[in-house]
Amino acid sequence: MKKILLSLSLAILSVSAKSQTTAMDFTQDDCNGNSHHLFQDLEEGNVVILEFFMTNCGSCIVAGNNLEIVKGALLESYPNKVKSYAIGFSNSYTSSQVLNWVNSNSFTSYPMTTGASQVAYYGGMGMPTVVVLGGNNHEVLAGPFLGLSGSDTTEIGTKSRAYLELKAGIQNLAKEIQIEIYPNPSNDLLTLNFPFGGKRIESLTVTDLNGKVVYSKLNFKTEETKINTTSFQSGLYIINVISENVKLNESVNIIH
Repeated sequence: MKKILLSLSLAILSVSAKSQTTAMDFTQDDCNGNSHHLFQDLEEGNVVILEFFMTNCGSCIVAGNNLEIVKGALLESYPNKVKSYAIGFSNSYTSSQVLNWVNSNSFTSYPMTTGASQVAYYGGMGMPTVVVLGGNNHEVLAGPFLGLSGSDTTEIGTKSRAYLELKAGIQNLAKEIQIEIYPNPSNDLLTLNFPFGGKRIESLTVTDLNGKVVYSKLNFKTEETKINTTSFQSGLYIINVISENVKLNESVNIIH
């Protein structure tokens, strides 16, 4: 009996060890021939829901129906910001099998085959396996869930909405706030006025169009700063500022 219990404990530990906090990227055509790139979906500010399923799995259909309800509620508040994929759990499914499963259950998820490597990555050992992703850092917002209970569905809705609300708040603030930059074009001393009321600025970076950082300043609290641009080559530069979850990007032209 002790040996059996020990084996079960090791199995449980191995499942937990495989749980991931970041997404596994894919670039793949769905069963209708449309191309998808997961990290691009995430970097565009979308929540992405992955359901890995078996065609003969009744609980997968129940989970799919519950995910449709959650997704529908989110899309009412955040149109076009939630994407979902129904992915066959193994590499043996054909496109016609996956399409038939999705269409016969009236699911709106993008149908895909060959999910074996992702199931292994997320630690799935039960069907369905559901993962919810979001953010420029490709984070796992919720899950992986092996099966899908009512509390799991609630967690998916809550965490997805929290992420989308934060994302929308950052975007709205960025539209209302601008950095005052002068002179622009500049050839020597550049002045930046920040409309943050003296709040702490987490980072200020200036990059060229190739992404090379030519100036940076971290963790300072001021409404104005000056940058000597005499060592910059002539050209267009991007100024990036982060302050308390507000991200701003402005451009400046340097001419010598």
